[in-house]
Amino acid sequence: MLAAFTVTSACAIGGGVTPSMFELANIWQYNIIPKSSPRSLVTAFDRYCVGYADRLSTVRPALLDADYVLVPTTRQPALDTYVVDDRRPMVMVAPQAASCAVAAESRTGQSHRATTYVADRFANAREIPPADIGPNVERAWLTQDANPLVVFTMRQGPPSGPATFMIGLIGAKVRP
Repeated sequence: MLAAFTVTSACAIGGGVTPSMFELANIWQYNIIPKSSPRSLVTAFDRYCVGYADRLSTVRPALLDADYVLVPTTRQPALDTYVVDDRRPMVMVAPQAASCAVAAESRTGQSHRATTYVADRFANAREIPPADIGPNVERAWLTQDANPLVVFTMRQGPPSGPATFMIGLIGAKVRP
């Protein structure tokens, strides 16, 4: 019986279909970009973006261990997007560009929590013009560490509809 199950399962998943595809297909649509709490958003940013800032190419196992699933893409250069079927924020990583961001549906308290986090975590950061970083960037800071980072917040979408709030970082050496 187990042998038949193994053979049947192997055939069903073949042809380029991965287990992640099944998991992604079953994610509740509102958890793709969820309404994460401001605390959850900043915690994920600190853990996966800041915690791996100098080695973003190694963050994948930590995300997979936290039950995130990699969304397949053909985009080049790759922007690795990870989602999880709960209220934790989406995580986006582009190791080649030394950048990382977390995103959630826009809600109250996010801007304040992100700004407070940056002030606490990067006490020596100085604010820089958001337009220097890109469109839709609300605030941006340049850290004064040995490996400087640009930390930014941005919002995409209309004020009247579901907008997305992001907090992210870019390695200052590869800044656009």
